[in-house]
Amino acid sequence: MKNCPTCGMQNNDTSMFCISCGASLAAAPAAPEAAPAAPAAPQAAPVTYQQPAGAPAYTPAPVVDQFDHTAEFDAKDISDNKPICIIIYLLGIFGILLAAILSKDSEYVKFHIRQALKIEACLVLTILFNIVPFIGWLAYAVCATILGVLKIIAFFSICKGNAKEIPIVRSLGFLK
Repeated sequence: MKNCPTCGMQNNDTSMFCISCGASLAAAPAAPEAAPAAPAAPQAAPVTYQQPAGAPAYTPAPVVDQFDHTAEFDAKDISDNKPICIIIYLLGIFGILLAAILSKDSEYVKFHIRQALKIEACLVLTILFNIVPFIGWLAYAVCATILGVLKIIAFFSICKGNAKEIPIVRSLGFLK
């Protein structure tokens, strides 16, 4: 067996390079006590990355949800007004009016009123589909179902105490 002059790793007598560090073994003497062994297939040296000295450590950037506004509201405001915000999505226009009367000063409620108004405005616009028989009725049914699912998403968002913009309707430019 040959010992590597660089790292001291034991290698086969027939090895030309160290299996640990890759240094040349041509000048390394063979150990006298080792018996000749069968030639082994050459093994590649493991490749490791060493960060250059003085380079800052890599830390991944935190993922930021641009549509999540929960941090903008006071935790007490959120916990006090969750039930009112739930009413907004359960009762539609009546829930919006009720919430506007009951909680005029809550920014959290105002945020959800704006989100619910977007859904209700889309629902009113889908009524125009009813002008065209059959195809319009089908389009109305599909849109109304999608808007209903969006209300469910908003409902569960409120239950978690979040203030996230509702998908699809968040791209509407009004009521920012």
